[in-house]
Amino acid sequence: MDPVLRAAPTGVDTQIVIEEGSTAAGSTATPSVKQSAAAADTPTDASTRSVDTSAGRASPFERIDIEEDSRLRNWKQGESLGRGAYGEVYKAMVAGRFMAVKKIPLERIPAEKEINTLLHEINTLKRLKHPRIVRYIGCIRQDSEEDPALLIFLEYIPTGSIKTVLQKFGAYGLGLARKYTRQILEGLEFLHTQKPVIIHRDVKGANILIDTHGDAKLADFGASHEMEALQSTLTGGINSIEGSVYWMAPEVVAYKAGRRSDIWSLGCTVIEMITAEPPWPNLRKEKISVTETLKAIVEGTGGPPIPDVATGHCKHFLEHVLVRDHTKRPYARDLMAHRFARQDPSAATSNHDRQDGVSSRSSAAATEAWGSSPAARPELS
Repeated sequence: MDPVLRAAPTGVDTQIVIEEGSTAAGSTATPSVKQSAAAADTPTDASTRSVDTSAGRASPFERIDIEEDSRLRNWKQGESLGRGAYGEVYKAMVAGRFMAVKKIPLERIPAEKEINTLLHEINTLKRLKHPRIVRYIGCIRQDSEEDPALLIFLEYIPTGSIKTVLQKFGAYGLGLARKYTRQILEGLEFLHTQKPVIIHRDVKGANILIDTHGDAKLADFGASHEMEALQSTLTGGINSIEGSVYWMAPEVVAYKAGRRSDIWSLGCTVIEMITAEPPWPNLRKEKISVTETLKAIVEGTGGPPIPDVATGHCKHFLEHVLVRDHTKRPYARDLMAHRFARQDPSAATSNHDRQDGVSSRSSAAATEAWGSSPAARPELS
């Protein structure tokens, strides 16, 4: 199990406790953060606000202590771009520059625990600088008695998400799906090698944006481990995961997410890319409830059906990432060596990824997919 960290606000002296063990299904046990007595004497930076809560509970607005970018104050709100994990996302303009802004209502945040969760989200975004990650720009608080909110400004990607593109233009061919699989893996490898490890927990087409150069970027970390409790608080329990249920790994449903949970979700996203539909068509056809769908995913014996269009190296890739036992799934760094995800141009158009003649060569494709015999790769055992 990969360690997951809950962090306190930047600038506060903290003792961080990391728990690596799995929790029981249906319950959550989170690492604790303890503030030392010395932290109470830490001077407040001029760019942040300090609040005395000794007289009673402060308002949600006052209890958030963050560094604000005053240049964002003159922003103008545009159309809605959709809902993120715990807030509405709008197009925004600041001094002629377009951005995306995530608007998080503060009046609905009830406790200090959720405030710390928000701060962790912001501090995480600040340090994520990678070509495959949507860039964080800054944040401000919206001073409004009627509508207090925290505004997080992010890089604006006008093309939209993979989900949006699929809805407009239909399924990707294997070549384009391969390109985006590689790029998603690059983003996940970056997240998974951070200290502490960052698990996305909501990898799907709707959370992968395509920039003007046709390259993929991971977005929306609101469903990371630290954000899940807040997400549930704001959106109401089981309904908060309704849009992601078909991409969720079985262990995530049981509150045991790790790096390889993102790998399962990647496999589901590959299916989404090559079919223009969510995975699990058999479950969607039954039109069962979210609860029943979760139960079927957890208690089932296999993964989502691999579509017929997934041939050769693509099929082999899916067979190795959609494994119910998460300990037998490869990590992102290993999958980047798979022929379906390698940068080697010759791997993209090999005969193994064509419809014709696959049945007679499937055994050879499985052997060659890693560039060597799969049995020689210990991470698959």
